[in-house]
Amino acid sequence: VDNTSRLANISHQIHLEAEAFIKKHPSEEASAILIREFFSDPDMADQIDQLLNKLDTELNNFYVVKDLRAYSDKAKQTMIGAKVPAFNVRNIYGKSFSEKSYANRHFIVAFTALWCDMCQTEELLLDEIATTYPEDSLGILLISLDEDSKEVRELVKNDSIKWNIVTDSAGQAIKMLDLFNIKAIPGSFLMNKEGDIILKTENGKELKKVLSESI
Repeated sequence: VDNTSRLANISHQIHLEAEAFIKKHPSEEASAILIREFFSDPDMADQIDQLLNKLDTELNNFYVVKDLRAYSDKAKQTMIGAKVPAFNVRNIYGKSFSEKSYANRHFIVAFTALWCDMCQTEELLLDEIATTYPEDSLGILLISLDEDSKEVRELVKNDSIKWNIVTDSAGQAIKMLDLFNIKAIPGSFLMNKEGDIILKTENGKELKKVLSESI
């Protein structure tokens, strides 16, 4: 068994122990803190709710419980099946885009950074995807953590693909990271024609597969 597997097993065991403690001690503030420490993943909103519902009502006013309920409500806004959050951003050429800009077509919101090797568009296979699907069937919006719009324009000016990129000028990318509950990059969301989230992934192969099944 390699170290990765050992760590995964240890992590799983810790989660089991934490869950057992929460169920056994529903009136303890420590139980709420364990939920926050081990189950506060935006993709685990349903589990957060289930564990919170096991706590005694006397903890409802405990600030950790209040924060967790608010966190869960926010996380549900970007779960599979939810409507894409409303946004309004300006790309590196000054053009405004919102979720309504992609009405009646599938679209991807991808979080990346040109200075991060693991976060390049190649990691999500966006280069291949962009050349496979025409713009009238699939839109791609890149949210880059790079701050200098001018520098990004220089970097992509000779690219054969005309990327629609939003940088972190005026804190746009940070706001989008928060809105979409993104904790690490790269990452992407795929929406259908109705604006429903149908995939959240950092895996380009998975993104390609779901696209091929959807368009």
